[in-house]
Amino acid sequence: MKNKTKIDVKLRNIIPRPFTASIIMGIIVFAGYSVMNPLLGMKLSALVSVALGVAVYIIALPLTKAITKKDLELLPRGEKIERFLIKLKLMK
Repeated sequence: MKNKTKIDVKLRNIIPRPFTASIIMGIIVFAGYSVMNPLLGMKLSALVSVALGVAVYIIALPLTKAITKKDLELLPRGEKIERFLIKLKLMK
């Protein structure tokens, strides 16, 4: 891939941080589901757990530096997302 794109992708630099964010999300979702299941039932607990997982992953990505300002610039409305994350003190 490096020969055709002229981009040197080092997996050791791009895999650990998103993986860490995923592990954090998984732990929180599992714990949340375990607590909510007896109270809310299986279906509602699963729905709430998925929403919780999305929120935790969005928070964990900038905290683990898995997503950077440069990455956000590539997204539509990335500047707005960046300002929001800075306001929440999730990104510098």
